[in-house]
Amino acid sequence: MKSANIANPKEVTSQQVRSCDDLTGMQFGKWTALNSFKDVRKSFGPRTQLVRMWLCRCECGREKLVRTNNLIKGLTKRCLHCARRKYPECSRKMLAAWLRLKNSSQLPKEWQDIKVFLMNVGEPPSKDVQLTRRDLAKPHSKENTLWASHAEIRQMRRKKSETPIVFDEALRKVRDAKTRKERRFCIFEARIAGHTYEVIGKAAGRTKQCVHNILTRVRKRP
Repeated sequence: MKSANIANPKEVTSQQVRSCDDLTGMQFGKWTALNSFKDVRKSFGPRTQLVRMWLCRCECGREKLVRTNNLIKGLTKRCLHCARRKYPECSRKMLAAWLRLKNSSQLPKEWQDIKVFLMNVGEPPSKDVQLTRRDLAKPHSKENTLWASHAEIRQMRRKKSETPIVFDEALRKVRDAKTRKERRFCIFEARIAGHTYEVIGKAAGRTKQCVHNILTRVRKRP
């Protein structure tokens, strides 16, 4: 049985991961990579991309598709069933969330003990929730971490983005412009004044992409 020989898994680059064409028979913790693999389309927010997955078998006999990146970098070493044997006090969803934070180096020092993490965060109230932060600019903590559904997360992000605009002279001109030509000139002045496309779009009642198109594209006369 071949074993993965990696000096420092945390410093493996994405290029090295892509160059790993054959992991057949290699052992990563309790995982053993089998012959078959395939590319699976995964969604990352609004975009999707193909991710290389390997069919691996754990020492307990369970098989699962595991990402190549997680195997190479040592982010996964066993199946979730074997991990639950080590932490019987946690539910499957709770343990998965804790391991995800630990593998991504986002786990605070006081949460290295899973019992403290369980006491501060609590068990998930339902299956339709996930662990998130109230303020994305701040790290995970007892006050900043909560269980929330996808709808609640979208609502929190939307409230944060709906900050009131302070109208100065440049933004007032954008708001009061009547014609496209006048609006284009006012947008240009607002950009010189340092306003972003998003702020200008809110002032004009349009999307930032629409504002960008008005400024950069010249309409051809028929």
